[in-house]
Amino acid sequence: MSSQPTTFNLEYILSVGLALTGVYYIQSNYPNTMPFIKFFVIPFLIAFIALTIFNGLLKNLNNIGQKAFNFIENKSLNSIESSNYMQVFPPIMAVFVIFMIVLYNLKFIS
Repeated sequence: MSSQPTTFNLEYILSVGLALTGVYYIQSNYPNTMPFIKFFVIPFLIAFIALTIFNGLLKNLNNIGQKAFNFIENKSLNSIESSNYMQVFPPIMAVFVIFMIVLYNLKFIS
């Protein structure tokens, strides 16, 4: 038995998305279907078929997802770091809290 934890990658995300889309379609078009079939059998079947297709036909799907994730993470962290957000946030938060307290107190005065 391997000791590596399960990593949720692009294949899993897409298969769960397809399964939830299938459940939504069945719920909206066939609302009288048995709940066990509608919420358990069909989503697992759709997810299994999607994972089988993704593993068989699209072998580089996880690499593409990892590259996209790394790109988005790098861009967002660089944007936050270059904007000096951490130096600006505390005074803005203090003003916001004071503003909310004043609004809350004025509501009960009148």
